[in-house]
Amino acid sequence: EDEQKHYADVSIAYFIQLSQPEKLSLVKRVFDLLYSPTDAFLYSVDADKLAVADVEQALGLVGARKLSRPNVRVQAAAHADYYFWPRVQIVLDGMTQLLDEQWDFVIHLSESDYPAHSASYIRHALSQQRQRNFIQITPRCWQLENGTTTYSPWFWNYVDGVAVSCGSESKAYLNTSLHWPQQEMEDVGIRFGSSSEWVILTRELVEYSAKPALIDFKRIMSLRIESDESFWATLILSIPGMTQSISQQGWFISWDRSEGQPQHSPATLNNQLGQEVFDNPNMYLFVRKVSEGNSSAFLDRIDRRIRSETLQDKSEQDVDFAKFEAPLNVERTRCPKDAPVWFLNPIFLHDLPRAP
Repeated sequence: EDEQKHYADVSIAYFIQLSQPEKLSLVKRVFDLLYSPTDAFLYSVDADKLAVADVEQALGLVGARKLSRPNVRVQAAAHADYYFWPRVQIVLDGMTQLLDEQWDFVIHLSESDYPAHSASYIRHALSQQRQRNFIQITPRCWQLENGTTTYSPWFWNYVDGVAVSCGSESKAYLNTSLHWPQQEMEDVGIRFGSSSEWVILTRELVEYSAKPALIDFKRIMSLRIESDESFWATLILSIPGMTQSISQQGWFISWDRSEGQPQHSPATLNNQLGQEVFDNPNMYLFVRKVSEGNSSAFLDRIDRRIRSETLQDKSEQDVDFAKFEAPLNVERTRCPKDAPVWFLNPIFLHDLPRAP
């Protein structure tokens, strides 16, 4: 209670997406680490894969020993595939709902995320960076000081075609016979970028994203393949006169490609892959992805650090959060006319639904 009172100057909304029943034990573990009656929690449950009642049971919200936690909500959401706009719309709808509550930051988590620090440390980090969004943006183009331009290696920047979707009513697909007007949109000021979909955003940015005036921007982005990993980055880079900046703090993610690890998604962390979290502790607020089985020793190690972090911990107070600022220099994200636009690589595209 003393910790919560000390950092009462910032409150947090958590938007957590769930779909895997086998992760519910981990979800409860994270909930116990982060819960505060001063924050808001919204769990969005993939209705095709998981029951709301099972989540409520796991969190202790129902049953004979249920706890009264009016700041925690669990609701069903339509299933939405990776790559396509309905996945973004679910996030926007959830965050718009959360605007009914009072908070300063929203943290978007999955069932495979875990805090790298205590809740009081995370709250303190946010309170010291009130005008920053915690998102790692990679612009499509970046002009170096010597005038040359570098280009993002992100594959989806160079795929032509239009993503076609209609909410959850039909299967979304990529129509490669239609042209994605990349250069035309850059000519009118849209600056494309990519980022993870797991981010920490200020209330002001979420309020901006909910403005009716952005409907045309959202319609454009709904036609872009992999919009779930480009919407927030592109929005931030394209806001005229954006005054908030970016924090370099965020998630530790390993893209280890060794045998047994996934080739197109983050590696499951263990003590070896996650050592950076302890070597450079102040850089990371969360880690992904983890499981209670393969990450058991790693999670226990983080838990020991969380237990040792107290309000009086001098190491927490001595952190220079100013050094994490990454100012936006949008002018450097302008793409030249001869920027590479697209190619099609069947190795990456073969799993995507195509036009019927």
